[in-house]
Amino acid sequence: MQLWIGTSGFQYPEWKRGFYPATQVFGCLRDHRAAPCIAENAEVETPAIATTDVGYLRLRREDYASCEVARRAEFVRSQAGWREAFASFKHEETGVGPKFAPQFKKLSDA
Repeated sequence: MQLWIGTSGFQYPEWKRGFYPATQVFGCLRDHRAAPCIAENAEVETPAIATTDVGYLRLRREDYASCEVARRAEFVRSQAGWREAFASFKHEETGVGPKFAPQFKKLSDA
């Protein structure tokens, strides 16, 4: 597990290598105002569970179709309890990741 500390002081734990925490862990995160890092790559997709009023997504695939970017943006919009969300796309050698960001922003702000 990695733990990211956001600029607003929120904590974003990220689980890797296919380990997904038990339901009780999400309750503990909720109790302590910590948001899980909702992450995905070619091998792993963590559960999209909101536990506080801030969301954090790390989207690392290099092959998102427009409908997949739209689905993730819709997830962000559907979180009525979120006052803000942070999302990042993988920045790799080919440069495709940052090209998804404007589409995601436009769709999630809609």
